[in-house]
Amino acid sequence: NCPDPIIPKGDWKQMGLMDIDELEVARQLTITEYHIYAEIQPVELQELAWSKPKLKHLATDLLRMIDQFNKFSNAVSSLVVSQPKIKVRKKVIEKLVRIAEHLMSMNSFNMVMAIMSGFENAAVHRLHHSFAGISKKSQESIASIKATLSSANSYKVYRDMLSNVKP
Repeated sequence: NCPDPIIPKGDWKQMGLMDIDELEVARQLTITEYHIYAEIQPVELQELAWSKPKLKHLATDLLRMIDQFNKFSNAVSSLVVSQPKIKVRKKVIEKLVRIAEHLMSMNSFNMVMAIMSGFENAAVHRLHHSFAGISKKSQESIASIKATLSSANSYKVYRDMLSNVKP
């Protein structure tokens, strides 16, 4: 059974990310990601088809997933840097961290990685004061996610975690 959606109250035309529940954002991202993932065929992963101009036509769904990752990662960085006031920027960062926490609990690791990638964008990464000003809980969550998804030792921690995931 699917959980009931968390629908925000108010005028939809006036709503933005800050008005939508983090859990619901994570759910919708996960559903969208799943629909693309489910369409990927084994042939799309062979011979690096997605990276070769002559074979790209064999990897359309994988390329859609990559494109979604890139667009979402860019949206994350744009959301953060577009806030002129540090107080609002910190709230946006904390909202994105809570979304990432929900995504982690749903095993939607690609979207978590997209959020972290958005945070690592050069324009965002240099905003040290913004990240230093977020709650300790959010800072710890970012550190934990970074440690889990770290590329160290060929993503060992991440691979170990994946081997224990219950779908």
